[in-house]
Amino acid sequence: MSKVRKILAILENLAFFVFCMVLILFLVQLFCFTSFKIPSDSMEPVLKDGDRILVNKMIKGARLFNVFAALDNEDFTIHRMPGWGNFKRNDILVFNFPYQQNRWDSIRMDVMQYYVKRCIALPGDTLEIRGGFYKIRGCNEQVGNYQAQQYIANLQHPKQHGIVFGTFPYNKQLKWNIREFGPLPVPQKGHVVEMDRTTYHLYKQLIGWEQKKKLRLKDGQVLLGDSLISRYRFEKNYYFVGIKGTGMAALARVLHDRGCHVEGSDIEKETFTQAPLEQAGIQIHDFDPANIKPGMTIVQGNAFSDDQPEIVRAKELGDKVQSYPATVEELVEQYTSIGVAGAHGKTSTTALLSHVLSSVAPTTYLIGDGEGVGTPDSRFFVFEADEYRDHFLAYHPDYAIMTNIDFDHPDFFKDIDDVRDSFETYGKQVKKAVFAWGDDENLRKLQLDVPIYYYGTSEKDDFRAVNIQRTPQGSTFEAWFKDEKLGEFEIHLYGEHSVLNSLAVIAVAYMEKVDLTDIANGLASFSGVKRRFAESQVGDMTLIDDYAHHPSEIKATIDAARQKYPDKQVLAVFQPHTYSRLQAYLKEFGQSLSAADKTFVTPIFGSIRENAGHVSSKDLEDLIPQSEGIDMDSMDKLLAYHDAVVVFMGAGDIEKYEDKYKSLLAND
Repeated sequence: MSKVRKILAILENLAFFVFCMVLILFLVQLFCFTSFKIPSDSMEPVLKDGDRILVNKMIKGARLFNVFAALDNEDFTIHRMPGWGNFKRNDILVFNFPYQQNRWDSIRMDVMQYYVKRCIALPGDTLEIRGGFYKIRGCNEQVGNYQAQQYIANLQHPKQHGIVFGTFPYNKQLKWNIREFGPLPVPQKGHVVEMDRTTYHLYKQLIGWEQKKKLRLKDGQVLLGDSLISRYRFEKNYYFVGIKGTGMAALARVLHDRGCHVEGSDIEKETFTQAPLEQAGIQIHDFDPANIKPGMTIVQGNAFSDDQPEIVRAKELGDKVQSYPATVEELVEQYTSIGVAGAHGKTSTTALLSHVLSSVAPTTYLIGDGEGVGTPDSRFFVFEADEYRDHFLAYHPDYAIMTNIDFDHPDFFKDIDDVRDSFETYGKQVKKAVFAWGDDENLRKLQLDVPIYYYGTSEKDDFRAVNIQRTPQGSTFEAWFKDEKLGEFEIHLYGEHSVLNSLAVIAVAYMEKVDLTDIANGLASFSGVKRRFAESQVGDMTLIDDYAHHPSEIKATIDAARQKYPDKQVLAVFQPHTYSRLQAYLKEFGQSLSAADKTFVTPIFGSIRENAGHVSSKDLEDLIPQSEGIDMDSMDKLLAYHDAVVVFMGAGDIEKYEDKYKSLLAND
């Protein structure tokens, strides 16, 4: 009896082992590797009819679909798993027959009919066949089976040998064949083609499939549906989860300008970023998993986790899900890119650089105040590189501007050394050069693989501003690179930091050999950005709105106010932003706000991450002479002042205090 039990146990273990091996083999074939039989002699002499090849599915990711629906010729969705590589020229590819049975006017795939072919051209390539030989413009690589090309080239009458001579798309205008073909630009996502009779024939099926509209030719003009089109940009469909965020909204507009289809979702509450999106025709949805469709590229806002329902649905469908920084990096790779990093001054410097470069060459830019423009055929791409949670480590720009290093995010970084390490890592990813503010001791400590050019007002700086003249109209200065005078420049901006920001712009332009006369004109015509020293006049009071929420920024803003209004009293209304920042810089806040003639401190504006702490606005007031608290119910305190400057500063909702004050002035 014991022997029978032992035999049964062995058989049971053997059966389990066989089951596991079969399961592993199935999973390997499904997700990793599988074999295919060569169905014809078209790949000879390298591969013969009946040969079997092993296919690596992990390069582009395995495809999952309902096989039974495919066999019944029903519509179904294909889900693609993540891959770890891209196809290369001369790779042997296994793919589905790309047309419906017995039809040459469709893109629908028959997933049960496989072709085995050699990859000749990639998206973005221009393919030609001349005299039977394959040529890729700008590529010296020998593509395809050279022996087979020689055979075709030497045939006198290919048709007599039973060879199909004509090619798709064949018509009387093109007359392409296997010996004389193209040029054919192989479109990639975002690729623009001018629409004429030729491109109509080339891309008719593809554009019609992508737009779900019929493309037709009428009187020599191309119509998509009922709309006349002169050019077409092949789509990449983006869906933004959290599209109203300042960075997300700006990026959405950039991609929309580039011809991509863009939509997204967010909270119902109206934001200042909403109107520009709607004006651009970008659809904004409420959060709903039903919004997500196959084939979308999902941009996941930084505030949203992987369990957000739309993100979950996207992964179920096999859609690509990527972060905001990863999406920006796609743009970084396409242009001469300049990333602006720093604890303070990123937005102002990015806006200034974008404005100036746009005046001399097509420039795409992404600014942290919600402004984003995608200019066709851009030479430059200018963007903010935010250090918070190491977001900027996704970027590999040509140039980087580093305005300063400060311990500005105590909820993420451990200390100033931790911040500097992140900046150093980012700097090592820069391809050409870094421009850094010379008076920042932490920037001076950076050890990078590319040149670091320091800018400032010191003799030790590479790019220097000298003979600075600050007036109520702005500033003038001379710019030097080492011993070379670059010119004299004028800006209608205020504060020493504006001179430094301008110097960083000049440094980038100089390295890119941009005419500095044009740069001077661009600097002189720049008037500033939203919430950066934004002025308004109500009665005899001058109101300034500024995003300043760090001691260094507050110091610079008050300095700018005194430069422009040297004879007026400067009042500061400051809203602390986050408990952790106020606690970390309590003493420094007190010192910077003491530069105002009078300071009013509002209640602390918390955040989603942090709505309580061990510090209060009263703790700050105690450090500032001539200061007191203020809230929405006591804004009438400001009515006691006349012919003065009131600077509203903060990163929360400080605007509501300014609006309340304006209404009080109007009724006073």
